[in-house]
Amino acid sequence: MRTRNDLCHPSAIRIYKEDAVEECVKTWNLCMDEDERVLRALSLGCDVAAGIVEGGFTVWTGTRLLLNFLVDRTVDFAGRHVLDLGCGAGILGIHALLHHAASVTFQDFNYCVMRAWTVPNVKLQSAVEKQKADFWTGDWEDLADAWRTQGKQFDVILTAETIYRSDLYSKLLTALEAVSAPDCRIYLVAKLAYHGNDGSLKGFYDFIHRTHVFNCIEVQLESENTCYGCLIMSKFGNKGQ
Repeated sequence: MRTRNDLCHPSAIRIYKEDAVEECVKTWNLCMDEDERVLRALSLGCDVAAGIVEGGFTVWTGTRLLLNFLVDRTVDFAGRHVLDLGCGAGILGIHALLHHAASVTFQDFNYCVMRAWTVPNVKLQSAVEKQKADFWTGDWEDLADAWRTQGKQFDVILTAETIYRSDLYSKLLTALEAVSAPDCRIYLVAKLAYHGNDGSLKGFYDFIHRTHVFNCIEVQLESENTCYGCLIMSKFGNKGQ
């Protein structure tokens, strides 16, 4: 399949191109009902269909903005256990691996996204220690239970463009609360408002504020046509950012 460079200042992450991946998926011998539903959605040109495909086959602007933010702020991943939540192509987690994370867990809603895109992209990075990566698919609330049972804890959690619907707020909070270590830093990038959906950065910020689980600092980000923000979150009682 064709590849491209996703530039992150002086370094580059090489990934397979979205359109090439989607065409590859369409040639599969589908063995799961989920795959068939995803394929139907893709055939109709739907990047997002609630409960079927949640945008995993697209590199969204928020992902690129968060990648640049991590570089500009020189966020330290060395020796950290990192979760790339709603990973899609896996760019954020790959960045963490390239910067010496102890481990990176990649999560996406769809198994076929993981199989067709995330895992191949990780394997494409010659400088990445592949044994440091593990891969999970499914709903955040279900995974929160599994991760809690396993005692998984993360020092850094990265997530972008994952709050475009308000029904996702509680699911995301459940996952974040279940797996964030005491000193965890969570970096979340989203649009200030999602037209056509009811999610927004302020809506999620207010939701988090009401739960009294995490502190939030908001940093406004600018893209060419749309306003984005980054929430830097930490557990109450841990004030350092």
